[in-house]
Amino acid sequence: MLVLGQAYAFSIDTGNDDLVINLDNTIRYNYGKRVAGIDLGGPASTGLRDESEFIFDKGDTILNRVDLFSEFDLSYKNIVGFRVSGSAWFDDAYGSFGKSNPAFAATANYPGNAFTPYVKRYYHGPSAEFNDAFVWANLPVPAGNANVKLGRFGLLWGEAVFGVASANSVAVSMTPGDGQKAAMSPGATAKETLLPLSRLSAVVPLSSALDVSLDYTLEYRASRSSEGGTFFALNDVVTFGPVRNGALLRQEPRENDKGDVSLMLRYQPQWANATLGLVYRRFDDKSLTYTQAGPGFYRLLANRDVQLLGVTANTNIAGAAVGAELSYRKGQGLAGGIDPVTLQPARGETIHGVLNAAKVFNQNALWSTAALQVELSWAHLAKITENAARYQGFAAACANEDITAGCPTKNAYHLSAAFSQSWQQVFPGVDLSLPIVYMIGLKGNAPTAGGAINEGTQILSVGLNAAIYAKHYVALTYTNFDNKHRGTGATYVNNGASANYDKDWLGLSYRYNF
Repeated sequence: MLVLGQAYAFSIDTGNDDLVINLDNTIRYNYGKRVAGIDLGGPASTGLRDESEFIFDKGDTILNRVDLFSEFDLSYKNIVGFRVSGSAWFDDAYGSFGKSNPAFAATANYPGNAFTPYVKRYYHGPSAEFNDAFVWANLPVPAGNANVKLGRFGLLWGEAVFGVASANSVAVSMTPGDGQKAAMSPGATAKETLLPLSRLSAVVPLSSALDVSLDYTLEYRASRSSEGGTFFALNDVVTFGPVRNGALLRQEPRENDKGDVSLMLRYQPQWANATLGLVYRRFDDKSLTYTQAGPGFYRLLANRDVQLLGVTANTNIAGAAVGAELSYRKGQGLAGGIDPVTLQPARGETIHGVLNAAKVFNQNALWSTAALQVELSWAHLAKITENAARYQGFAAACANEDITAGCPTKNAYHLSAAFSQSWQQVFPGVDLSLPIVYMIGLKGNAPTAGGAINEGTQILSVGLNAAIYAKHYVALTYTNFDNKHRGTGATYVNNGASANYDKDWLGLSYRYNF
């Protein structure tokens, strides 16, 4: 289940009812301030996280960014058409240099703290890139019309709603995500934060109640994460930007690469208020693992040839939309390091689940409308099948499953929730809403590489939004982070890749569609 956000297409009059052309532009401005001080005894005291801490201090501007997203759609008789979209950005909060803890200046991940061209492009700009670029057709088949797409576009299947659950979804790694833009441009929709792949996709009806979806990718792209030394970075080492201890990135060769294959059957019988799905996928992981593969260079490696078999369901129970997934993976990359000789991670068999519900509440004395979404997700390690010695759970430091040190566990559970109240016409032409989003690692640390947030990690955001004449949108949002951690300097550990517990920030955004 994927919500792309409301469309605001501007129709171009062609003088031909069969030819429909839409042009939509969204301009978005984000301003952010760090409101929590640097914990000098925490992540800032380590050489792996000091740069993302020191780049902005309490009270500094962390975002001063303008984004433009443009979409062009053409349709002829709703039979054939094409779509092109693109993004442009500029952020004055970032310049050409980062900042280190003076104690680690000699070993900075950016020599002289000078950002690399990659970081300058994606964080400072100005720069731009294409997003979607594809053609489509609705072709007649015996049971109806088959929809076929060819080109570059994003695609997600399944019922997962929140990003935390995506790591446990049947759609894991189906389309890489742009974690940089998601962090740096609050308010960006999935149309902007999915990194499209060149692919061939089709949905073919087999009967009035049964259809089959097929997808084959024609290229590989990795997900983007916040780059080392930037404010939202997981650490100072990853991914394409930093030059770790003078080491240069050597891309993994991908000769004779095979595309991802995905198949889905969906059944919606007339007698049932439900849709059932059966999914098979063979894919390469879109998240990368860092390894110092040799003197003077490092590699970012993707686990390959994961196989997934899953079932999905959605229905309506007592006025609530309910979705569920259960899936099994073979060859899943596990938490831990990479074998320096084979360049392979620990791999195994895992089981994953997602369960969510969404409910809309009608007007009462407290609000005009309100909406609640709750989602649970789960990961289970069934068996380690390859390179068991590389599994982090077998490391000496994890002999007692030290949760705070980030040790993986056999089971991990996660919760995400969002509640939004809205009030219409509070002022003439002005609607207000109060969205609250909360995510937490309930118990355990993901046994998989690139798994969801670990136990005790919490993200809370509270906002006040205004829609002015359904054209101008303003949002004020406070974001709080927390996670388990202990120690300082060489003894500092925290539970998971993220150590943002001292990075609370306040953001103001404005969006206009034309």
